Amino acid sequence: MIKYIFVFLSILITAQNKITILAEDTRHPIAGASIFSEGKLLGKSNQQGEFISPKSLIKISAKNYEDEWVEASGDTKVFLIATAAYRSIQSLNIDSQKQKKAFSILEKVEKNRDRNNPKSLSSYSFKSYQKFSVDIDSDSVQTFQNYYQQNLGKDTRFQKIASESGIFLWERALQYYFVSGKEERTVVMDQKMSGTQQPVYELLALKTKVSQFPDFLEKQKRELYRFYLQDSVVFNQRPTYIISFRQISYPKSKKEVLSGRIYIDQQNYGIAKVEKYNGKAKNEFSIDEWVFNHDVWFLKREFQKIYLGSWDFGKQKVGRYAFLKSDYYDIKAPDTTINPKVFNSYALTIKEGDGKLLPEYRTDSLSAREKATYYKIDSISKKSHWETKLNFLAQLSRGRLRWKFIDIPVDKWLVLNGYENYRPGLKLKTNEYFSKYWSPDIYVGYGFGDKKWKYTAGVDVKTSLESDAVVRVEYTDMVEASGKFKQELWTAKMMLMNSAASIGTLNFYHYKGWKLSFRKHLFNNISYQLQLAYLKENALFDYSFLGENRIFNNPNLRLTLKYAPRNRSMMTPTGRLILQENSPSFYFNYENSFRAFDGDYRYQKFDFLALYKTQTLLGVTEMRAYGGLLTGEAPMWQSFEAGGLRPDRESFISKLNLTSFLGFATMPSGNFYHDRFVAFYIGHKIPWYFKSFGKNISSFDVVYKGIVGEYKNANLHQVKIESLNHLYQEVGLEWNNFLSTQFNLGFFYRVGYYQTSSFKDNFAIQLKLKILGF
Repeated sequence: MIKYIFVFLSILITAQNKITILAEDTRHPIAGASIFSEGKLLGKSNQQGEFISPKSLIKISAKNYEDEWVEASGDTKVFLIATAAYRSIQSLNIDSQKQKKAFSILEKVEKNRDRNNPKSLSSYSFKSYQKFSVDIDSDSVQTFQNYYQQNLGKDTRFQKIASESGIFLWERALQYYFVSGKEERTVVMDQKMSGTQQPVYELLALKTKVSQFPDFLEKQKRELYRFYLQDSVVFNQRPTYIISFRQISYPKSKKEVLSGRIYIDQQNYGIAKVEKYNGKAKNEFSIDEWVFNHDVWFLKREFQKIYLGSWDFGKQKVGRYAFLKSDYYDIKAPDTTINPKVFNSYALTIKEGDGKLLPEYRTDSLSAREKATYYKIDSISKKSHWETKLNFLAQLSRGRLRWKFIDIPVDKWLVLNGYENYRPGLKLKTNEYFSKYWSPDIYVGYGFGDKKWKYTAGVDVKTSLESDAVVRVEYTDMVEASGKFKQELWTAKMMLMNSAASIGTLNFYHYKGWKLSFRKHLFNNISYQLQLAYLKENALFDYSFLGENRIFNNPNLRLTLKYAPRNRSMMTPTGRLILQENSPSFYFNYENSFRAFDGDYRYQKFDFLALYKTQTLLGVTEMRAYGGLLTGEAPMWQSFEAGGLRPDRESFISKLNLTSFLGFATMPSGNFYHDRFVAFYIGHKIPWYFKSFGKNISSFDVVYKGIVGEYKNANLHQVKIESLNHLYQEVGLEWNNFLSTQFNLGFFYRVGYYQTSSFKDNFAIQLKLKILGF
């Protein structure tokens, strides 16, 4: 996956630009300065320090002066700084008045920062077209093609691709909307990526610099640079200051020195342009430009270029580069035509992903080489199955596999528990390629322990494509462990971690019936689900409720809420996709049964779960707090099991169990139940890393868990119910990447009130997949 987006520089190669090269300290012209473009010498400056360049992006080199990258436009003055050859860079005597003036201007930029921000307006909208590519330098294409034709069969596949087309191309078109008092909305109108026909949503969510203040101009970072006022010019028909900057503390490699220029409007101190040059030999740079519109500054364009290595051919090298070009246009401010429904969805929404709308948004036509990139890379992708592999990994990260218009959730392939032993199964669910609104599904599994089939059939109906609002109807015939904590609206990772919670218990019950639910996500961080169910339930163990052991009717209503204030989500044609899970998160369930429709229960049930993670110099700490309350008349399976994971038998293998999200490694499974309880989990990752074998780096987590509760209405059940009236505690040490594997091995010990004199009663070993984290 591409982690960063790099910006492409587009240059007018036919324009003639007059450049005057001067010494920064004396302002005297520099004669004999060498001017380069893309590695080729264009010529040298005359006695007046002047040179007429056919190129707009050039590098200037002169003896005893630092090299400079310049984007020339018309008549351009360039001021070179003396090198350490005869003057130390650190003690360079730049006119102190110019430094003071530069800092004074930057202070005014900071003071007017909010006023110049487009978000100070009542509303606005604009469009954006972005093009990301990987290719060789345009001036090197013909040379590379000639060399490749003379050396057929001697080079790699990518070298062959580069002789005919670009290496990679990706386009996306976006629409931005803002209304004061609301979060800015971004809609990806369309996209197209070479090598794949299906969108990679995680890439589509990558942010641009819209509304961002240049990072290096933040107050706390200014001390890392030397700023000085270089000139005053007319830029875009407005009087403008030019402030040059350069890093004070250089990295080890001077090719990584960051320098550049800032164009600041003299009237309102808005930033009009930023040029940054990072590296001398590799030609890396970025250029951002803003436009003054309705008394604020909107981003107009971004260009970046980053060196990715080179290929040797003959005595020369051909560099590979990543480019990104972003254009922002069609600004409407204020925009009173914005549809209020736009703000009913998430901050980021994906509309289309097949590339058909891109011609409407392109700010320039694709070149023949760019068009060939799509054709060439797509054909190679089909032959090499790149797209299949990419989609497999992308879908697997979301807990499913995809085949055409069918999704196959992976968590349903195998269910392990103490009652069925193991239940292989298969769930099939249609996706957006079947219908954008309707999604029927079916699950079928067979329990080898009870030798019975289990199934669920249902259909999801979207009520809106702008937000994740879904009505679901299903019929189910299933078994479940008594007292299992509800997992509605949990993430796939949480449910996977908790999938082994019932592996040791035999106290299961059977239920079948209808469920009708409505799920909706609000404001990007609040979700709720309302479910009405009519179920027939019966115990699958020796148990009677109110003296009866029969099939009970349970009509009930359940409300589930999730609040994750710092989560980042986006809306896609598939549905809501969580891009980033951030702490904290809160889950609430309220369930109420009723006597109507021949109901046999009368209970109210509430439970909560709170998650929080924090990071300090001492390491990462994750905390969980959870609990529940059951009142009224309800069978034992509606209560809360304490979360024991250890099978209730005496053997060494019983000391080894799989992890669960809310479980206790040392506690016997299915032994303790409560109608009210509270519990906690505290895990801390020690910031000490080491290697045992192989390449994986290991570390240790320390864990502390506890639970306390009681069963007030134990008299309703004709079985003996044990509860934890005192605090049950266990401590543990987990070895992450145990012996360089992808597993964490934990050693746990029971402490406190329930600790016994026997070591084997208190001790347990727990195994967990590394990717599950805490």
